[in-house]
Amino acid sequence: MKRQKIHNNIYFGLCVLIAFSLPIYIYFVPFFIVILFLNWIAEGNFKEKFLFLKSKFLLLFISYYLLYLVGMIWTINSNSGWFDLRVKLPILAFPLIAPRLSNIIDEKKMYNILYAFVAGCFFATIICLSHACYMWFCYNENYYTYTKLSVLLHPSYLSMYILLSVVILLFGFFKNTWKKDKSIPVLILIIWFWLFIILLQSKAGILIASFIFLVFAVILLVVYKKYLQIIIPLMIIVGSYYCVNHFVFTSGNSRIERATNSILNTKIDTSTVESNQARILVWKASAEIIKRNYLYGVGTGDIKDELDKMYIKMNMTGIYKEHLNAHNQYLQSALGLGILGIIIIILMFLLPFIYSIKEKNYLYTFFLIIVGLNLFVESMFETQAGVMFYAFFNILFFIKKKE
Repeated sequence: MKRQKIHNNIYFGLCVLIAFSLPIYIYFVPFFIVILFLNWIAEGNFKEKFLFLKSKFLLLFISYYLLYLVGMIWTINSNSGWFDLRVKLPILAFPLIAPRLSNIIDEKKMYNILYAFVAGCFFATIICLSHACYMWFCYNENYYTYTKLSVLLHPSYLSMYILLSVVILLFGFFKNTWKKDKSIPVLILIIWFWLFIILLQSKAGILIASFIFLVFAVILLVVYKKYLQIIIPLMIIVGSYYCVNHFVFTSGNSRIERATNSILNTKIDTSTVESNQARILVWKASAEIIKRNYLYGVGTGDIKDELDKMYIKMNMTGIYKEHLNAHNQYLQSALGLGILGIIIIILMFLLPFIYSIKEKNYLYTFFLIIVGLNLFVESMFETQAGVMFYAFFNILFFIKKKE
């Protein structure tokens, strides 16, 4: 009994460490995951270890990884394939551990883990802004936006992490988790996170955050009839966006402004590396490869090689020099695994989305929306920052008990 308690404490402690470390120093996280898995093996009771076989959802999550493993059969570039499988390993590992975590993590421990993640995101913003201030005062250089600001992670990923933190904090209000004396600091933290997302200039982050704020505003108005309470926060959100764009970003310096201009510009330069037009070119090249390999795909390790060949063939010199991936995980999966790949990744989000609404697990619902929408503009399962974030929180929210 005492031995089991030690194992349980290790599970919980490592989950807290993973949540806190993700935004601050992601290179610690694989180490924590390895210890988590070793603890899972060391506690024995292997009969219980195969309880994941009883869950169609856990089998669905695992099948995505197994399909990539099968894709190694027709892969030419095996080194790239094995590297890709190592990156995606958490997608396999966490569903295996899920039945044990579900027995350990109750509602209180769940929110301790979530608030550790929020704390990690807050400290990440402090670190980034401190670095920006240092560069400003010491070298008179503007490091207050995009990749120069986001020194810990790519802006798209840090923005996605902060978005989840905002949702966690907002749910605290709806569940009356926050006492009155803490409600104002939490509101300030939400505004702080929103301002930081604007500075990160992640287009997906700003659009998804706006959508989330709108959804919560509608809920407050329609369900809770709190008309006055919603006006001031919305004015602050809209006003802060205008102020940051007006005073921080000069004309032509805003990625949002450049994105608008790119959308309005119907002529696309095939030599461009500009973010928005480059994505359109990459998507065209990806679609062309998928049309030719729609049944099985090109194989787990050959996606980058086939994209580079298509970039050359279609005279996309700019993105060829950058060796860009598909910048869309749905297309990326279809490239490697064909029609079955894209079907499984869609089901990985669609079925849990329906399940989360049915179970009234709305934190899970918003998590799936945040990640699912980001996958349209980034191949997030090709990087550790995307894979570990999804694999960890997907299982954490899936095992969340009814409240």
